[in-house]
Amino acid sequence: MVEQTARQILKQYWGYPAFRPNQEAIVNAVLEGKDTLALLPTGGGKSICFQVPGLMKDGMCLVISPLIALMKDQVENLKKRGISAEQISSVHSKRDIDRILENACNGHIKFLYLSPERLKTEMFVMRLPRMKVSLIAVDEAHCVSQWGYDFRPSYLEIDKFREPLPDVPLIALTATATIEVVKDIQEKLGFREKNAIRNSFARVNLAYKALKAENKMATVVKICNKNPGTGIVYAATRKRTKELAEYLSSSGISAQYFHAGLDPLEKDKRQDAWKNNKLRVIVATNAFGMGIDKPDVRFVVHADIPLEPESYFQEAGRAGRDGKAAVAYTLWNPGDLDDMDIRVKLKYPEQEEIRRVYVALANFYSIAIGAGMDTDHAFPIATFCSRFKLDQVLTYHALKILDRAGFIQVADSDFRPSTIMVKADRKTLYDYQIRESKMDPIIKCILRNYAGVFDGPVNIREGQLADMLKVPTREVKKLLGKLHASEVISYSEASKDPRITFLTGRLLPAELHFNHIQYHQRHKLDEFRANAMKQYLQDDRCRSVSLLAYFGEKDAQDCGICDVCLAKTQSAKANLISAAIYDGLSQQEQTFDEVMEGIPEFGREEAWRVLRWQIHEGRLSENDETKKLRIVD
Repeated sequence: MVEQTARQILKQYWGYPAFRPNQEAIVNAVLEGKDTLALLPTGGGKSICFQVPGLMKDGMCLVISPLIALMKDQVENLKKRGISAEQISSVHSKRDIDRILENACNGHIKFLYLSPERLKTEMFVMRLPRMKVSLIAVDEAHCVSQWGYDFRPSYLEIDKFREPLPDVPLIALTATATIEVVKDIQEKLGFREKNAIRNSFARVNLAYKALKAENKMATVVKICNKNPGTGIVYAATRKRTKELAEYLSSSGISAQYFHAGLDPLEKDKRQDAWKNNKLRVIVATNAFGMGIDKPDVRFVVHADIPLEPESYFQEAGRAGRDGKAAVAYTLWNPGDLDDMDIRVKLKYPEQEEIRRVYVALANFYSIAIGAGMDTDHAFPIATFCSRFKLDQVLTYHALKILDRAGFIQVADSDFRPSTIMVKADRKTLYDYQIRESKMDPIIKCILRNYAGVFDGPVNIREGQLADMLKVPTREVKKLLGKLHASEVISYSEASKDPRITFLTGRLLPAELHFNHIQYHQRHKLDEFRANAMKQYLQDDRCRSVSLLAYFGEKDAQDCGICDVCLAKTQSAKANLISAAIYDGLSQQEQTFDEVMEGIPEFGREEAWRVLRWQIHEGRLSENDETKKLRIVD
């Protein structure tokens, strides 16, 4: 068999004749066996940088990723291209995980996606020696840095995981990293030698605009009406996503809200409707959009200000991934700036408050001193806070700090399906069916339709069981509850609650030790980030220049299309250039070069900036095929 080149693989599976800038350099570094950090802007094609070499290498590429939605979307895209890929997450039953891991051991999977927490599970650790891992890809790699904006303690385990795989190269990928974070990522992931390949984070087609807005809902409606095509509106809370979506819908704009607490079927339905342009605007919390392959988003709106430039840059960058003109709006008012200081302060409760939350948590689950290690619990945060008279925001951040300190593990809210497992042996079950004849139909239905119920928890849908038994869903839940109470089965009803795992036995409050220096350093760093966002909003510099300077690009040029640049270009000279351009185009459609031939007295760069401004304002348009410009009627 003739070996294919990277470009041939790219052409065969993705249909692209060539790589984007620096993609090929990253792919070649990985193929040479080098540990590589790839820094590309959102929409810069990061996934191709590990998927192409993953296909070329003999073995399986293990992809470590933080979000279920991110993994799901990439796996689906690979499968559509005829590439074998699977993911392991909390939505899978033990039986499904067992099957996927066996297929990985037998060489039937080319890309296996999983979270960093899964690297430590017994099911995975036991099978790892049987897997032929040829490449490790770490997506959203900024999560590994304690100085990154989205630090995940579980990412620090990846270096240890690499120890039995010393010859397997690693590629780390991110779209948001400062110079300090770039260094930290390579150290924490145990790079054999420093190797960071980066593109400029500049997005020449994306116009950043920061608008002062007292009535944000009305402003979002105006933005949606002004900008054609699909958009994303980001809001800080689940409640606010719903309020904004309902307001947009009442204003005649096709919109829906999206957050992690939705039923997975409903999430898929809304996401697919938006991706397929059946829904125009999605109003979402910040996780939405990661890894989702929709290049034609024309606008992104931040109705609430993010606390750091990193997340803002990543979320805004989901607009215009097709390279065509797009706009990223941030809405703010002076009160928002004061609110940012309060939000940062709330992230760092006093240590006595953290200890109080920990004691309440242990009491909530009736865990004795020294007991509870490795126990896992659903966590209804509203019920918990109400019982112990705790503020929900303070509690959330206290739990995050306890997580980072290694006392507990918090799995963020995500839908978990209902599960059942038969606890009784077959003879005991048969005797129960004879004794409790009313329970016989549901037991038979379970045994016929759910394989593996004797081996471990199996995902079920009560509505599906109800249809088969021709009874109401509430009756099925009642019967399953009775079987659970009789210890015939173990039944766990679907939950949208977060999960709490105690990583140690319950400790006394005095035994909860924190790294004071690190705690205060992180606090100061978050204050610095919030101040950087404030400066960005109030800066008189080009918006793009301001953002790029934060990420270490000090020599960036003015973009010419943000609100600051547009204000500057609306000068007497710009008006003269505009008039000259309009004069030429009023006669016939022209390419940019033809326009320039008609106005030789003006500089090419100046004319180009005015042209881009006119296109973004919707006064001129460009034909995609002929590249000719025309005046919009």
